[in-house]
Amino acid sequence: MSETLTRLVIFDVCDTLYDANTTIGFIGFYQALHSNGSIGKAIYRWLDRSSPFFYAGAAAHRLIGWDVARQRIIAALASEPQSRLTEAATLYVRDVLPVSANQPIHYRLRAHQAAGDRIILLSSSIDVVVSQIAAVLNTEYRASVLEFDGELCTGRLSADLTGKKADHMRELANPDTETWVYTDNRSDKELVSNASRATIVLPRGGRQDRWAGDRCEYICL
Repeated sequence: MSETLTRLVIFDVCDTLYDANTTIGFIGFYQALHSNGSIGKAIYRWLDRSSPFFYAGAAAHRLIGWDVARQRIIAALASEPQSRLTEAATLYVRDVLPVSANQPIHYRLRAHQAAGDRIILLSSSIDVVVSQIAAVLNTEYRASVLEFDGELCTGRLSADLTGKKADHMRELANPDTETWVYTDNRSDKELVSNASRATIVLPRGGRQDRWAGDRCEYICL
């Protein structure tokens, strides 16, 4: 008698489980708590539409796929203590993020848990935040890893999941495992194409081309 295989279900985080960019949202929250001039300057420079850097960053992202705004804002965390970042991430996930939850996708996640499926949050967001989300949702996770030198953040990533999620799915699943992906992210095309099933999330009900093909399920929020 063959053993029943556990289905592996992968959830993207930003704009899938939550209507938020959790890296940028968290760093903005951290800045509000601790008022660091370097972080405030980076947020203004790369996110404010009155800044020329905003448009330069948007062009770099669109033309060559370089998210310079994300890189520079993460860099502004240099010398921040790990303990303070972890404490702030706990508060952010507990007190701020729930209002951004995309409830239909959370309902799906709970249904997969009830069915006994293995759930992985697979996110390019930083691990200090995603680890807290995973703890709240009672899931496993893999995320981009914020680098520390001792107790202090270096402002760099020691591992970045951007563009590498399909590799992680291949590590997590054996050839006989059914895989199901939930994502809104066009950069996850390879992940979607390698999954047994996929649900594409269209945030805020915006009309988008069916970029993943007709074989996928689409949910408009």
